[in-house]
Parts: sequence; structure tokens; C-alpha cells
Amino acid sequence: MKTILVPVDFSENSHIALNSAVLIANKMKCQIILLHVHNASLVESYNEIENTMPGISQETEWDFTEKKLEKWAKEVRNKTKVKCTSLMVEGISANEILEIAENKKAEIIIMGTKRPSGIKKIITGSVASQVVKNSALPVLVIPDKTTLRNKIHTTVLATDYHDSDLAAAKFLSSIGKAFSSKIIVVHMKDGECNDCCEQDMLDWFASKVKKTVKNPNIYFQLVESKKNVSEALEDVVKKNKADMLAVSMRKKDIIEKLFTPGITMEMFNHTHVPLLVFRAYDTANGSELF
Repeated sequence: MKTILVPVDFSENSHIALNSAVLIANKMKCQIILLHVHNASLVESYNEIENTMPGISQETEWDFTEKKLEKWAKEVRNKTKVKCTSLMVEGISANEILEIAENKKAEIIIMGTKRPSGIKKIITGSVASQVVKNSALPVLVIPDKTTLRNKIHTTVLATDYHDSDLAAAKFLSSIGKAFSSKIIVVHMKDGECNDCCEQDMLDWFASKVKKTVKNPNIYFQLVESKKNVSEALEDVVKKNKADMLAVSMRKKDIIEKLFTPGITMEMFNHTHVPLLVFRAYDTANGSELF
């Protein structure tokens, strides 16, 4: 990994997201591009400039915001060894974030989302939701008042055995090696297959992962989904004290099951786990799954 894109709106949570990006960038020796989209909503955005400086001209507002953005970048450079540059553009937030990520060849986007809408908002219409749904890159979303700790000890990766999950495991392994952390790959049993069949499928997928990813700290678990996926994942996250949950974005798939009202919101409100979303692709032809 060489480049991390961090969109910010100057809210408290976007600063927390930046701190999480700095943690990863410092360990993996990569650069951060700090992005602000002018006059557009970022994450759960409010326009701080307009609230604090009513009546100022468009040109002055741009200059003021650009200086503030560079101040944030400078703080990163002064306090760490991470290379951090600032970039300010005009446009629609989600569109600009995705375009900049592609143009700058970023490998991951790290951004925040704010409660009370929190993680649910990722799926229902925020800027973060549009980025997650349309990004070809992994997107790490940091819930409100949540951050990665000083060390990533454990990441949980939920899988349905798609080939693209191999790429997700490889990506997580690069982070895991930098932090000497473990990755727990879990599959939710839905009761359609017997236990022997489920175990055979898990063993088959584990062998594929181990051939692709040379990391001794990857483990595999079958998890009873009980009433729903989010309850089962909540148990896995809590039991393993996971620092991060990773899933693949597919239509009518695990990502939609995760974001049902009530249980999922309670899960994230209490466990405060950052969510890493991968885009699922058919490895044979590069097209999006389903």
C-alpha cells in the first residue's frame, strides 16, 4: 500500500478518521492525501465555515478552508513521519472522492460517519454510503467517536467463499503483517448444509487462502448465524475483541443483511468497530458480482 485518501469535513469524527489513517500509514510507510470537497456534504457534513463566518465571500471562504486543510496536513507531518498532502476541490462530494481516489491511485479510502445515524447511514444515503457503494477500492468507515487503537490486534473478515474474498484476505494480510495482528475469517452457517458439508467448504476455502496469502496468523471459523448475520457477527467481534470488521459489498448479500435496523445499530453503538468494505468482483472477468 502506498497511498491513503482521507476525505474530511473538519468535524470531530473526520479528525478521528484521519488519526486512524495516520496509524495505518505510519506502520505501512505510505502517504496520506487529505481531501476536502468545497461547498459539498462530506460524511454527515455540516458547513462549519458558514456557521462560523457568515457573510464572507466565496473567495475568502475558499482561502480560509484551504488554509485549515493544510493546517491539518501540517500537524500530521510535524507529529509523525507520515507524508501528508492536502487537496481541495469543488464539486459533489462522493463523485469527487471517487475521482480523486482513481486519479491519485489510492489503495484505500478512510472516512468517518456520524451517529445517531451511524453505520446504518452508510447504506441509506450519506456521502459515505455513496462512496462505499460505488468505490472500486476498499473503504474503511470509522463510526462516530470511534478509532482504531494504537495497534490493530484482530480483524474479522466475513466470507461467502467468493474468489474476490481472496483479494480481501490478501489486502488484510498486508495490514496484519505490519501490525503483527491476526485475521479471523468467518463464514455464517445458515442451516442449508449439514455440519460436515459446511466444514468441508470452509477447509476448501482455507486451503485456497493459504496458497494465496502467506500469513500464519490467519484463522478460520464457522459461526452459527442464529436469527441473523448481525447477531452472529456481534458475538464474533465481542468474543475476539476485534478492532475491525471486513465485509464484501455484493447486491442482496451479507452487506444488506448486516444493515438491518435495531440489532446492527446496537452492535456498532456498543462495540465501536470500524468497518472495512471491499467491492466484490468475479475474478474470471473482472465484473461486479451479481
